[in-house]
Amino acid sequence: MCAIVDKKPLYDHAKSINGNNIKDKRHAIEMLIVKEDLRTHNIHVRRVVTFQMLGDVLTKRGVSVDL
Repeated sequence: MCAIVDKKPLYDHAKSINGNNIKDKRHAIEMLIVKEDLRTHNIHVRRVVTFQMLGDVLTKRGVSVDL
């Protein structure tokens, strides 16, 4: 399975070996859970630039449907 994200910080944290650079405790815990789920279910993370995110058409108003 492959998860595609357009948020660079999320991608960077998911790919990092140690997530110790997160200052917010709640955010750090949530990222640990995400990383554990990615590892457990063998999910690969890929990043795309925001304007190429196909799912935006389904979740946001005013997004171009050209893609």
